[in-house]
Amino acid sequence: MGKFIIFLINLKNSEGKLWKTQRTILSSVFSFDKLRDRVGTIKEVCDEVIGDIKKNHIDLGNGTFTTYLFEDFNRITAEVIMRTFFGIDLKN
Repeated sequence: MGKFIIFLINLKNSEGKLWKTQRTILSSVFSFDKLRDRVGTIKEVCDEVIGDIKKNHIDLGNGTFTTYLFEDFNRITAEVIMRTFFGIDLKN
């Protein structure tokens, strides 16, 4: 993951031919077809996180509960990135 972050930092600071090359690589990763292919994984991860929220929430009574959405959204983001780009399941 570190190489990916460095790549993004370099993209931000790159110019000219280097920027164009890096942008071309990234554009292909985020094409409509590639994103469409990831929808199943995104849904699967969201379903898993929602299931965990339902099991681990803090019940406040009266049908209300609390959870930490920031952590939940970070988990969804990290899991989707790791599964779709690197084939790694963070749960295991």
